[in-house]
Amino acid sequence: MMKYKIPFTKTVLAGAIFTLATAASAQDFMLEEVIVTAQKKAENIQDIPSTVTAISGDAINEYAMLSIDDIGNLTSGVSFDRPDARRQTMTIRGITSDPDNVAASPITSYWNEQAIRTGEAFAGLYDMERIEILRGPQGTLQGKTDPAGSVHFYTAKPNTSQIDGHVQQIFSDNSGSNTQAGISFPIIEDVLAIRIGGLFDTNDGQEIKNVNNGQEENSETKSGRLTISWMPTDSFETTFYYQNTQIDSEIPQAMAGAFNNSQLAVIGGTKYLGGLIYGSSVANIQADPFARSAPWYNFTGVPAFDDNTNTTAYATSLFMKDNYSPSHLAGVSLNQEDRTAINGGLHTRSNENEMFNLNMNWDLGSHTIVGILAYKDNVNDNILDRDDVGVLPLPQYQQTTSQTESKQAELRINNNEGDFWEYTVGLYYQKSPSTTDNVVDVSGQIATLGTFPGIEQGDIFLHTYVPIESENFSVFTHNTFHFSDTTNLQVGLRWQENKFFSKTDITTHTPYMPPGGSDFTPTNNYYSPGDTPYGVQYPCFPDENGSQGSCEFYNAIGDQILGGLNAGTLPGAYYGQVLPGFPGWRDTETGDLPPPGSTVGYTQALIPEEYQNSKESTWTGGLKMTHFFATDLMAYASLDRSFRPAGITITPSPLPASELLWDSETSDSLELGIKSTVWDGRLRINASIFMQKYDGYLARADESVYYEYDANGENPEKNNVQGGITFNADTTVQGIEAEFQSLLTETWSLGGSIAYIDATFDGGATGPCNRDLTAEEEANQVVVPYCDISGARVSDQPRESANLFSEFYVPTGNVEWYVRGQYAYKGERINYQVTERTIDAYGVFNLFAGVRSGNGAWDVNIWAKNLADKQAAAGIFTNTLTGFDTGMRKSTMIQPRLIGMTLRYNFGI
Repeated sequence: MMKYKIPFTKTVLAGAIFTLATAASAQDFMLEEVIVTAQKKAENIQDIPSTVTAISGDAINEYAMLSIDDIGNLTSGVSFDRPDARRQTMTIRGITSDPDNVAASPITSYWNEQAIRTGEAFAGLYDMERIEILRGPQGTLQGKTDPAGSVHFYTAKPNTSQIDGHVQQIFSDNSGSNTQAGISFPIIEDVLAIRIGGLFDTNDGQEIKNVNNGQEENSETKSGRLTISWMPTDSFETTFYYQNTQIDSEIPQAMAGAFNNSQLAVIGGTKYLGGLIYGSSVANIQADPFARSAPWYNFTGVPAFDDNTNTTAYATSLFMKDNYSPSHLAGVSLNQEDRTAINGGLHTRSNENEMFNLNMNWDLGSHTIVGILAYKDNVNDNILDRDDVGVLPLPQYQQTTSQTESKQAELRINNNEGDFWEYTVGLYYQKSPSTTDNVVDVSGQIATLGTFPGIEQGDIFLHTYVPIESENFSVFTHNTFHFSDTTNLQVGLRWQENKFFSKTDITTHTPYMPPGGSDFTPTNNYYSPGDTPYGVQYPCFPDENGSQGSCEFYNAIGDQILGGLNAGTLPGAYYGQVLPGFPGWRDTETGDLPPPGSTVGYTQALIPEEYQNSKESTWTGGLKMTHFFATDLMAYASLDRSFRPAGITITPSPLPASELLWDSETSDSLELGIKSTVWDGRLRINASIFMQKYDGYLARADESVYYEYDANGENPEKNNVQGGITFNADTTVQGIEAEFQSLLTETWSLGGSIAYIDATFDGGATGPCNRDLTAEEEANQVVVPYCDISGARVSDQPRESANLFSEFYVPTGNVEWYVRGQYAYKGERINYQVTERTIDAYGVFNLFAGVRSGNGAWDVNIWAKNLADKQAAAGIFTNTLTGFDTGMRKSTMIQPRLIGMTLRYNFGI
């Protein structure tokens, strides 16, 4: 039976690649079998008792998928998003993998079976063989026991028998140019071959522009890949992969909202936002002659002090009585679709990722031995202006540099001849050390206020150093028992031990200035007492004569908490503000001043030593029963358990250990499903229903606050938790997923899917939030307030999603003219942390039209993504705070209408 290719080949739909095959007769065409390796061996996707989505390399090319952002348009129930300029997230079944959450990811990505991080998976797609999305708990066979699922990327392997490959060029109207190629070269026919792949991509993204500094969005990706296949015998095969990817981006952060009318301070004749001195003590302001040009008021409008008073009371925040708006922000109002940034500094990102992978497969007849050795090194450098709104005259720069290594080894043994019992046993090991350096320039505010003459931007900065190391060792087995030709049982079991180390040190760096040149003269040593409330270290401020015997100490809100005490007898407290009026800091051991021109600093350890190391072991696994009612009709039931280890929140905010620690998470899932092929093989209809219960789900509260108290345990001061807090909360996820795919005629294909997923916190669940303390909580010195989150959605992903796609073509001689349509719908999205802010339901339509050769050698098409230019937000954010509520918030949108052209040539056909 002769077969030829129907053009809408290998198109995805929630559970399979849409591979179309037809016979010469119009009565003899059918959907082709789809082979995947979701269970670590080649199997028909219709025989696997779980929901698996597979996307072929052909589908990636046909839909101009330049990154995995587009996958959500091809299958329901999953999302791949960029919620802001520096983050990328994945969501499967309502559970999101967010790189800002330091807990183990609920979704792991794999590159040729090598574990990679979420951000690395968002690099450009090129020369791909397929992508597989495994939904639900991965408690047995995958490297990580991910509760929500995993995503697997398989790149094209060399052809050992002939030269083949492709070249492709895509142009788009956002100044986009995507050039990619993949070429196989046999060195020794059927024994040794290499494949070289490459990508060069430039584009202006959503064309966001900063109207203050002129920065425009753009990105450049360069990637190269070498793959070597060696088959010295018929039974042994090894494949070596190497890939290097460099991404450089200009990524201004768009904002939306209307700038609030704000109260400003007059300092030295210049108007500044009162929020610049948020938390400063009255004494501090009085000591500065520039700050006494007019009376100051607190929020209630009551005078706090003036030139004729010597008040020692403290105000929560001090403002001038008159109202002003910054001249460059007066009347500023931005809509999300404006895609406009207004801050003063530049936002840039650079990422270099290098991966090595060696896969070995040895067929011994009755058994197969599989070995994997992998190494990865990733360096990510991100620079941004923390003042997103541009309130301050000078940028508030933050640079975050992260380097992550990963070493992985896996060994599996599969039996090949088990009539009743098939099994896989294996070992897995991964070690991933990483370091993150976060540098925040805080001198801009001080320079703006003029409090310390001679201080310039870049002089004073906070350096947070975060070393992390995770280590996983696992032993696993997967067994299939064939009770009959129609019924089998799968039993999986995995034992794992997780080790985790994390540490967070924050160092304040300041420049040294000789006496007489400035009132601000610190030394390079610090006073380091014993245990402190938050495990931090505390500098000594000498008195006016430079004596260490009389030191005054202030907390972070400027309240004096100690004074006139001998430095050697001071109890612990966390570091305070640098105050004027002292000639300098001296070495606490020698009493000497540091050399002129030196930089000094003091360090605080935010994670106590006893919490820096952890070790935890557990068992996970699953049971899966399948029954074939007919050759093409299978029903299954699956019960699976997954796990994520305990840990500690990493944040520069000084929180007690009780608020930082979280317990481990376990989850149990029940899934029932059917997989069927009818209409003489021309129609597939698959569906599943599931429920997953999380015991201690590792959630993250981004919009949380904490309170600091004075030395008397009173006057709590409200602060934002930098980076958010990870916490445990019981959760239930339940839903239904269904899909169909069909060949209506020889030249017309149609497919679609729908998903309803409800992921909510259980009754009684509470989480960190942003609210005022009650009188009772204040009396008990509560640091982090909690709110009832019962029934709230776990993520801001929609409950409902669906898609529909179709292709029709007309053959004319040796060419085929075609049109391809794709529609994706997403329901309403809500973020429980952001009050009264939702994203309405929306749909996006993509259209492709082109012509190709009948034998598949070339293809030319034009396309429009988001043809109707639908405007919708991609994320939900709270208002930006810069000492006060600005009325502005971050804005990230879905891609606006994008028009492009694809030119492709395949050779070796």
